[in-house]
Amino acid sequence: MKTRPTSRAFTLRSIAAAITILCAADAAGQVGATGMAFLKLGTDARSAAMADATTGIASGAAATTQNPAGLVFVSDPVKSLGVLFTHREWIQDTRIEYLAVRIGLDSLQSLGVSLSSFTTDDIEIRTRPGPAQGTFSANNAYVGISYARGFGELALGITAKVLYEKLLVDDATGFAVDLGARWQSPLPRLVVGAALQHLGSMGKLREESTTLPATLRLGPAYRLGWEAPKLDLLLAGDCWYIFEEGEPYASLGAELTYDGMVAARAGYQFGSEGRGFATGVGFRYSLFRLDYAYAPIASDFGNTHTISVGLTF
Repeated sequence: MKTRPTSRAFTLRSIAAAITILCAADAAGQVGATGMAFLKLGTDARSAAMADATTGIASGAAATTQNPAGLVFVSDPVKSLGVLFTHREWIQDTRIEYLAVRIGLDSLQSLGVSLSSFTTDDIEIRTRPGPAQGTFSANNAYVGISYARGFGELALGITAKVLYEKLLVDDATGFAVDLGARWQSPLPRLVVGAALQHLGSMGKLREESTTLPATLRLGPAYRLGWEAPKLDLLLAGDCWYIFEEGEPYASLGAELTYDGMVAARAGYQFGSEGRGFATGVGFRYSLFRLDYAYAPIASDFGNTHTISVGLTF
């Protein structure tokens, strides 16, 4: 004889469903032993279109999360303020918002501030069989402060982040640090970036603490340029290792730019069952830039769309 499920059982099932959706942010193929999965995703449409192969080319406001050392690398060092906003429509009706600001202190030093949130709405609450009794949202977020300094051909950077997660009535906070380096090699067109990300811990959410996705990333980038017809081709690669999951990943990305104004991008991620090909475009005029990225996700999770808007003053 079957027993009738208890209220607690159905509530826990709702919470489990929310956790499953949050883990889906790991791109339906990188789900592992960590939480705060949105930390593994790129921060802007440029990186998304290049399959996150951006550790070596991170620059401007986006570098606050990709590689803080890139804060001192901007196309026009005279302009000291950069602002970037990103909206990403992710899988299972989840969305990501990202805002970053870069402040140039001088030719060698920069500060950065970043905020990001990951939200899943309309998760059903069920305390008994039958119709749902309501819905709730699950949220992850962080606020970060970054600093970078150049030392000749080498730049070093750090980002300190306060993390927050909320699931139904339970919430938790934590702290993490990102460390980054970027080196200009003796070959003028070759740069190499490295980053240690998400080093820290979370408080307990109900009875257990979320494990952060501590990650080591290494990424070279090589730029080809031609005087005519004003074309520039950037090739980038990234390899990264998520310590808790014990799994390596890699990605390759390319960006073809015409006259510094129009860009076409594509990338591919290896090692993930869900993520693979990505593509996008970018437009830049004067102080303004607009970027878009599209990436299909396997296992019927749908497609993802990312839009970024940037201003440089």
